[in-house]
Formats: sequence, C-alpha cells, structure tokens
Amino acid sequence: MPGLCPASRRPHLVIAALAALLLAAWTTPARADGQSSPMSFTLVATGPGGLFSGILAEGVIESDTPAIFKQFLAAGLPPVIRGSKVFLLSPGGDLQAGMALGRAIRAAGLATEVGLPGQPEGNIPSSLFGQPGGNASIPILGPDTRSYCASACTFAFLGGIARSAAPGSIYAVHRFFLAHVKPGTITLTDPTAILRQGQITAGDLVAYIHAMGVSPELYKLMTEGNRNKTVDLTQAEMATLRVTTHEVVSAHMLYPPNGLPILVIRDENGGIQYGRMDLFCTFHHQLLDRAYFGAVSSVPAAPAVTLKIIPAAGGQPLEASVPPGSYNVGALAGGRLPIDVYIPPGPIFRAVQDAAGIVITAVGPGLSIGQVPISDQVGGGALSIPPGVQSRLAALVRGC
Repeated sequence: MPGLCPASRRPHLVIAALAALLLAAWTTPARADGQSSPMSFTLVATGPGGLFSGILAEGVIESDTPAIFKQFLAAGLPPVIRGSKVFLLSPGGDLQAGMALGRAIRAAGLATEVGLPGQPEGNIPSSLFGQPGGNASIPILGPDTRSYCASACTFAFLGGIARSAAPGSIYAVHRFFLAHVKPGTITLTDPTAILRQGQITAGDLVAYIHAMGVSPELYKLMTEGNRNKTVDLTQAEMATLRVTTHEVVSAHMLYPPNGLPILVIRDENGGIQYGRMDLFCTFHHQLLDRAYFGAVSSVPAAPAVTLKIIPAAGGQPLEASVPPGSYNVGALAGGRLPIDVYIPPGPIFRAVQDAAGIVITAVGPGLSIGQVPISDQVGGGALSIPPGVQSRLAALVRGC
C-alpha cells in the first residue's frame, strides 16, 4: 500500500491523489458472498424449452480471462450462435481485461445479460419443438433470475450486441483507482508520470464506451463512486444511458427502378443490426429470401444451408435443409456474405406468411466463429416479427 507523503511534498501528494483516481489498476468492491475465483465459462441451456445454448461467465476477471474466453469459443460447442447470451456474474477484476473481454464478446456477435438462466419449472414433450426422441421431454425454463455485475464486469457487459438485465440484478460502477504499481515503471515519486498514465487510461475508457454505443454520461456516473462505494444503476438509468438495449424488428419496401419490389426486414438491438433479410418474388414467381452473414472470412464452395420458420401461433417450428440447387452464394463484401434461398411451394412457403421469426444457417469453411456456425435471423428471439411486417410479408408471398 502506498504511504502518506510528508507535508513538504503536499503539491505532489495532490497530483498523485488525482492520478490515483485515474489509474487503470481496477480492483473490486467487497461482496457478501466473498466470490474470488477466476472467471470461468460454462455452457448453459436457455431460450424456449432450453433448446439454445448460452454461456455463464462467473468469477473475477483476470488478465488472461479474454484469452480463455476465446479458447472456449474456439473449442466449438454448438449451438452457441450469433446473438446467444453471455450471462454475467462477477464482482469485477482487471479493467483492461474487462474491456478486452467486451471486445471479444462483440467480435463474436454475442449478447450479454446481467442475470442467470431460468431454472426448470416442468417438462413438455420434445416433439413440440421438432426434436427427436419419441416420448422424451425437455424442461420448461422459468424467467432469468437476478445476478451481480460490478467494476470491470460492467465494461465486459457493454460488449454485447444486445444487452439486458434480469429484474433485481445489480449493475454497479465505481471510480477506478491506484491499486498497485509495477516495479520499474511508475513510482509514487513520479506523480507526473502517474497522472499521465491515468489520463491515457481515462481516454481509453471513454473511447471504449463510445465504441460500444453507450452514452458518455456513464463515465460521469462512474466518478460519483469511490473505492468502497459503488453506484448502482437503476433499470431506467441503464436504458437511458444505452447500457441496456431495446430490440426492434422493422421492415420497409424498396422499389428498384428496374426490378421487383423488395421487402427488407431488419432485426436491431441498441442500434446494431444483427439480422437482415430481403424477400422478393423473382420473375419466375419464386419467393427468394436473401440472408446476410457477417464475420465471414472466406466464401465456401458449397455450404450446408438450413431454413427454419418459427410460427407466430406457437407450436412446432418448421426446419428443412436447402438443397444445393435452391440457393445461391453471392460475393463477399465488407465481411458480409449474401446467400439467396429459394423457398418452394409447400408447408414452409405457407408458414412464411405469418412467421414470428426466420432463421437461415450456413455451415462451411469461413462461416463460423471458432467452430460455431453463424446464422442470420430476424424475429423469433426476444421479439417476434410484428403484425404490421407480417401483413406485408403475407401480401408479398401471395403475389408470388
């Protein structure tokens, strides 16, 4: 622990004290449960019927946590897909590692939640979700439950492309401060260097908050806390500061001068588009669904493509493999790859008219995060395709 400076060095003491409020050695506030284990990552069931996979991130964020998280993703544990949730339970830890973890979450296209996945509250036949197994059953999961995310964890949380907090959860920020100084770098006898390093780190924090699409007012709130006191944000404050996001499924028609009308459906959260599909009828009266895949590194010759329709009325989703002759892979541009899927007449064609969600998945070299396949989805998650969009979609389908 740094000692007090003599009174004769009071000006330096003031500078060092100010710098101590800015330096990036982030330590965590005390917790009642004494949680102190390094952060670990576990695959958990989530979503309707527990059929989707999320990631529970629990523990203290340390310097190697971002690398461990990337290794976890690279291990290829499906079906973690773009938009899957990372559930956070953490008192904080290393500030720089917290931001690095947030960047890794954003790069993987994952959502974040201060919450824990719901617990089983009963069972239903797996056949209702189109799962094999005869008389097998799957759990009905209750609502997500409250959790705790403080200090450096709050910055990891900001990496989610969609961000939410379960009711009763705590999201606690505080001022970062001098906890230790590495030998041979900066010493308390060099307060100017400490202040300079603190200013650099403060700039990094503000830039990170801006890059994640969050209001810079969050940084101001941080300064209201101190080493032993956090500022707990309310749900309303988190929404106002864009710490949490709001999902929007919208649609509009495009009328190309030399082509047929196109219905563009977008699924956005926090101003970030993570799902887009263009639907239109071809001159041969076929319904075509153009999906856009992000984070693509190369174009596979013949990916395996599946189409899934989540019905608005509930019940069993319709899912089918798309044969090679019924899709076309476009040109890669800006890391985004369009794939056109022709939807033939039949049950899926009819189901599109009142779909709550549409999911297209493509599996092949370059179409994965680690070994996790990527997909394009509009609706069917926390928010369905709204009735206004469904009516446009139904009119388009009838026109084919």
